[in-house]
Amino acid sequence: MSYQIYKIIHIFGVIAVFMSLASMALHTMNGGTKESNRFRKMLAAVHGAGLLIIMIGGMGLGARMGVLQGGFAPWINVKIAIWVVV
Repeated sequence: MSYQIYKIIHIFGVIAVFMSLASMALHTMNGGTKESNRFRKMLAAVHGAGLLIIMIGGMGLGARMGVLQGGFAPWINVKIAIWVVV
């Protein structure tokens, strides 16, 4: 796949993760609880799928740019650490 396709995949994953986090935050700000959230499982699935899509797109971008040859660059290690935290 081309660089542009991997970039679109990566950005789509970021949007999915932040959309699910924002939806959960909005529900909580409106006084909702875990038990009253009908879409909790769906939002958790979108969050997890978004993280997977981010990782796939990011690794594809790294491979296209040639930065994954001979180990990870330091900035890639930082990005992976952020991904693990999220």
